[in-house]
Amino acid sequence: MQIAICDDNAQHLALAAAQVQEIMKDFGGAILRPFSSATELLQQIKTDYKPDAAILDIHMKELDGISLAKEINAAIPHCSVIFLTAHLQYAPSAYDADHIYFVMKSQIRERLPEALRRAKDRFGKVSEQTILVQNRCVVQRIPIGEVLYLERVLRKTRIVTLDGEYFTAKKPEELLINAEGRFIRCHQSYYVNPIHVLLMNDNGFLLKRDIMIPVSRSYKQSAKQKLLFGTDPKAAPF
Repeated sequence: MQIAICDDNAQHLALAAAQVQEIMKDFGGAILRPFSSATELLQQIKTDYKPDAAILDIHMKELDGISLAKEINAAIPHCSVIFLTAHLQYAPSAYDADHIYFVMKSQIRERLPEALRRAKDRFGKVSEQTILVQNRCVVQRIPIGEVLYLERVLRKTRIVTLDGEYFTAKKPEELLINAEGRFIRCHQSYYVNPIHVLLMNDNGFLLKRDIMIPVSRSYKQSAKQKLLFGTDPKAAPF
């Protein structure tokens, strides 16, 4: 889990970061990255950084936290935004952007742990609904519902979605560790998303975008069973 924290007050940033680090001891593998300006954080997001949670001070000089949150909402919809401020008057304006918690700095010890727990719970749910793709320094979450199929090509996996395609060195089994049961393996090299299957015939699966995916003889029976009933033949009651 990647957590960003942004505050243009160096002292407040250090204090908040220390609090987050303490809470994160129970998170296992979470990584905190501090930013001293909204511009710096936005630049990293536009380049290759995709945090799963962002703790934002609202009152900042270059760009206020609410405007920054809107940018994050648009660029990384799964990112959980937590507002952190010393000014209660900003509370009504916070609802102009999607966020999961509003924490007063005077109550950071009492409120931040619960805010981060909510972010962690949401991260867990998002992880189950997405495929995580990493190429060099770029990490991207692809919603499972947008994936048409996966194809293993030589030493890379091609991920074809409704609006494009991605390549990664990870094997399909690794990408689908949280969602393998939702895909149909129909060939040694292919995994299809059944929600996008229009029909199955002797040639294979016809998917949206007029894509035909072959079904090999060894996978034909299990693929048909899973398409019709959502189970493998061995699990069927007949």
